[in-house]
Amino acid sequence: MNVFAVCGFGVCAACAVFIIRNTENRFASLAAAAAGTVLLVYIVSQFAPVLDFARELTLQSGVPQYFSLMIKSLGVALICRVSGEICRDMGENSIGAKIELAGKAAILALSLPVLKRIFEFIKELI
Repeated sequence: MNVFAVCGFGVCAACAVFIIRNTENRFASLAAAAAGTVLLVYIVSQFAPVLDFARELTLQSGVPQYFSLMIKSLGVALICRVSGEICRDMGENSIGAKIELAGKAAILALSLPVLKRIFEFIKELI
């Protein structure tokens, strides 16, 4: 990942949003959301080698079903975080907080099979 490109794009986008906010305030939030989306897509695309490495380790460990759970949870967390931040940038703090709360609930729901397996394991030990 070229961190300098990400930082440079982010600073340029922030400057552009600042200029837009001073001239056409109604488009500033949209420009900020677009820049954030472009950055998110680039960053997520750079995770491919990390995901391949994690998938390989997971297959070697013998618990590949938990890898998909981890990836789904990571995706939910990223999407909800970015969506919440976009809402906050638009001045809707309450909606942003509720989006993040929904993401936490979704991750908890995704993790229920793992919790069930943990309790089954504890039950076997007792």
